[in-house]
Amino acid sequence: RGHADTTANWSQPCLRDPESMSLGKAITHVGLGNFSRAHLAYFMNEYTKKMGPCEWGICAVDRDTPRNVANAEYLSKHDFEYQLITKGTDSKASHQIRVIRDYINMGTSPESALAQLVDPATRICSLTITEKGYYCDVNTGKLFVDNDEIKHDLENPAAPKSAIGLICSALNSRRLGGGAPFTVLSCDNLPGNGHITENAVTQFADLLDPKLHEWISNYVTFPNCMVDRITPQTATPEDPIVSEEFCQWVIEDKFCNGRPYWEIVDNVLLTDDVMPYEKMKVRLLNGSHSALSYLAYLAGHRDVDHAMAEPDVHEFVKMYLSEVAQTVPAVPGIDLSWYQKK
Repeated sequence: RGHADTTANWSQPCLRDPESMSLGKAITHVGLGNFSRAHLAYFMNEYTKKMGPCEWGICAVDRDTPRNVANAEYLSKHDFEYQLITKGTDSKASHQIRVIRDYINMGTSPESALAQLVDPATRICSLTITEKGYYCDVNTGKLFVDNDEIKHDLENPAAPKSAIGLICSALNSRRLGGGAPFTVLSCDNLPGNGHITENAVTQFADLLDPKLHEWISNYVTFPNCMVDRITPQTATPEDPIVSEEFCQWVIEDKFCNGRPYWEIVDNVLLTDDVMPYEKMKVRLLNGSHSALSYLAYLAGHRDVDHAMAEPDVHEFVKMYLSEVAQTVPAVPGIDLSWYQKK
């Protein structure tokens, strides 16, 4: 596949003088749910605590739903700052997240969402839109061309309703204006999320304008990444976000318009191949969750923490992980014994 020409004028350094600027909005994130606030926003908050004010703040874009509107109103009243509480087995910590800089309701202001992505200051468009938001079969990659929102966005590219339509319209505006591309970074919990996103975007682009499809194939990148942090829903916007203490982010280092220097942030790993980490997670984490649920349910438990507090269940999970770990190929930079304990 093609990549951005490294001699092009958009290939600029990613670090800025922290004393010369406030926190920018180089990341536009579509789908600001609890998980993204506990994962992407948390990691970017840790980044800015080390780097100081820089370009890598977040502008959130979301659909027009009552829950999203309520969350946006709460965040706006508090200068987009909120509390994240992380809990471990014997620990609890509070974090003030201050990295979100703006919020756009895509349903009521699609032109504002589009303008944000067209803005050259946007270098990354990240996504947590769930499997349904890609409007494609994640197994075959085929776009749902008969979906009402997809049909609307093809007919009304200036007022898109879907994330896929929004991305393609913004990239087309950049292409026609001679601008730089942006990286599209799916942070959804889907194996091969970058491939899924690229398939959906390029199929839509081909229907919109075959020349856009060619431009995207040459210049836009869609890194795969593996995300991990259990984050339950909250009852009201006023409630703090609560998540487990453990967090992990493994990212394919394939960015077409710069990226943050994530190497300085704990639990973020840049790699050329995400697949070994995905296999590790699916077999050890997802597999143990399924195995635990069967046994714990039959034992009368309905909550994971209560189930794991029972010695027999806890021992079963340890034995399961020990057995399955033998099927996991070597994972660069990860001690599987450490991972099992986490």
